[in-house]
Amino acid sequence: MAKNDITLSALVSAFAALVLAGLSGTPLYVSFFALFLEPVSKDLGWSLAVFPRGLLAFSVTFAIAAPLAGWLSDRLGVRATLIAGVALTTAGLLGVSLMSGALAPLIGCSFLIGVGSALVGVTSLASSVAGHFEKGRGLAMGIVFGAGPMLAAAAFSPIVSSSIAALGWRSAYQGLAIIGGVVSFVMVLALRKPPLANAGVPGMPMGRNPEAGDDLRMALRRRSFWLIFAASMLLPIVFGGVSGHIVAIAAENGLPASIGAAMLSTAFLSGVFGPIVAGAAIDWLGRPQALLPFVAAPLIGLLLLLTKGSVPAYIAGSALIGLGFSAWSGQTALLITRYFGLRATGAIVGIIFATGGVFLGLGPVIVGFLRTTTGNYQSALWLSIGLQAVALLFVALLGPFWIKATGRELVDRPVEPAVVANTFN
Repeated sequence: MAKNDITLSALVSAFAALVLAGLSGTPLYVSFFALFLEPVSKDLGWSLAVFPRGLLAFSVTFAIAAPLAGWLSDRLGVRATLIAGVALTTAGLLGVSLMSGALAPLIGCSFLIGVGSALVGVTSLASSVAGHFEKGRGLAMGIVFGAGPMLAAAAFSPIVSSSIAALGWRSAYQGLAIIGGVVSFVMVLALRKPPLANAGVPGMPMGRNPEAGDDLRMALRRRSFWLIFAASMLLPIVFGGVSGHIVAIAAENGLPASIGAAMLSTAFLSGVFGPIVAGAAIDWLGRPQALLPFVAAPLIGLLLLLTKGSVPAYIAGSALIGLGFSAWSGQTALLITRYFGLRATGAIVGIIFATGGVFLGLGPVIVGFLRTTTGNYQSALWLSIGLQAVALLFVALLGPFWIKATGRELVDRPVEPAVVANTFN
């Protein structure tokens, strides 16, 4: 079989990874947060500023655990790492459903979900998926890491909303925990070892192993790493802040909760297509600048949310915000494999996604603080526009890829301005 043919093993593993990405703690806890915010707060007697502390605890924990998850995955194997992550995520979600009003259980359960999400996230799955696909890697990783979580969020948002209304928020969390845990465990068993699984073995000469690439120390010295890092810091603040308060933003402008839920579902549904289209664009163009239209789209979406009570504008704005963020988050792992190879994919992805996880959780806190201090969401939306514009600039400054779409290393790597001298030591 030709080297670039897509095998049955690759398709099975890609599907399993897609389901795992869609049922990890990040989608189940973070994506549905806006639906649970008011019911949980009202039932437990909390203000709207208390429950987001759990989200922040989750994000900080995720940030600490994600690099470790990448290291464990690179050394101990993907399957063992994923099983531990599924168990911790399930336990954390069940714990959230049993909260009685004290803050400590919320923080503790968020800690479990944060660690579990790191172990089941892109940090563990990226090298597995990348190892199955050489040509078309952008499309494959876009589908798995972008479309998977967004599709799950879009599909289950109406179901979760209805479950909260009919059964209560506790039962809704228990359903997410049990269904997500069982299905995820089955998908872990379905994963197959990729043919390029040993492509990143340390010590193998890079000239003889095109996909070996940089180790972590080398990657940290490159400008492309820090541009990706900076964009991954700003974009989650915008998406996390807006999506976490999107139901309340709609309510502030006189729209019912059903419209807010529809806006949230629309953001996630559009996010299904963002990473797929962006991945295909990167594969075709062969440059990271293919992402620029997608990173620019939320600027228009945020401006539309500044309108007063226009349902079509709010729906369209939500779609553009979801499209743009998912395109970036779904293709970040691809950028890493194209700039740095597969040698230290888990560790590099872990650092980048840890950063994103922290600021994804910080976003709702910042927006909530501005809402409380100013009495409306206008200042928060304008801040989001500014942050999105700066992130767009960082993406525009990215240079050409090192690893070609064929999987071959460029003989003469494009010179990047080094952050630290002696880049190739």
